[in-house]
Amino acid sequence: MVPLRLARAVLLATVMALVGGSPAGAGPSAAGPSAAANAADAACPDEGCRVDGGRYRAVVPPAWNGRDPLPVAVWFHGYRQDPGEVIGDRPLVTPFARRGVLLVVPEGAEGSWNFRARPEGRDEPAFVGRVLDDVRRRWPVDDGHVAAFGFSIGATMVWTLACRRQPVFTAHVAFSGTLWPPYPEHCAAGRTDLLHIHGTTDTVFPLAGRELRNGLRQGNSDMMLDFLRAEKSCRAAAPLPAATLPAGLACRSDDCAGGGTIVSCRHGGGHWVEPGWVDMALGWMLAR
Repeated sequence: MVPLRLARAVLLATVMALVGGSPAGAGPSAAGPSAAANAADAACPDEGCRVDGGRYRAVVPPAWNGRDPLPVAVWFHGYRQDPGEVIGDRPLVTPFARRGVLLVVPEGAEGSWNFRARPEGRDEPAFVGRVLDDVRRRWPVDDGHVAAFGFSIGATMVWTLACRRQPVFTAHVAFSGTLWPPYPEHCAAGRTDLLHIHGTTDTVFPLAGRELRNGLRQGNSDMMLDFLRAEKSCRAAAPLPAATLPAGLACRSDDCAGGGTIVSCRHGGGHWVEPGWVDMALGWMLAR
């Protein structure tokens, strides 16, 4: 299992700190970088690539020829993780490399994400937009395949971006997390493709959510999936054949007005990510 499956006690402690009172791949465009520059930028420096408001790390697929546009996956990490921890996780990174996808990992402010859009916090959609602008400055990007991936509170960030559609991603992938109350009354119009994977025995971010300190509550994943299906006028579909899925996953796919798709998957485990799920999500993303 990917090391994103942190010890339960550590995760519980960090979640409590979060809600407590103390801060606890055609050729490159004419304006694109040269092959030599791309070779030098095989990954961001150890300190990360800096933009206004923060930084990010990137991992270029090793078989990339230095010219063809790259599909991009932006990974939003879990609470108190950092980009170095994510890109150092070999089982997690391997599917991106094998699929030829540029992995981009922004850094949360103080290890988290301002998904509630508090005025004193960072403007996350604007920050993510600057990260994507900088990525496009450094590498040729396949704009038809630019997806947001996230784990835990990073999945909450993915849901936030999917609902706001700012910046616009071609697909959204959420592992073990969703929106928190107060829930939005509506999501922005436009096509949304979202894949949500969650464990039925997750006690850190349960499917139904849970009460936390200071009266806050984690979101209910099933409620949010039903809300998004209604918002996007989706039609109920039959479960996906088990033979087409990684072992242990059960999924349904709903086709929506405007061509979007909402896929919901369950597994019998807890608060973690399996490499096989990441690989499946990448295949789904590249098929959008």
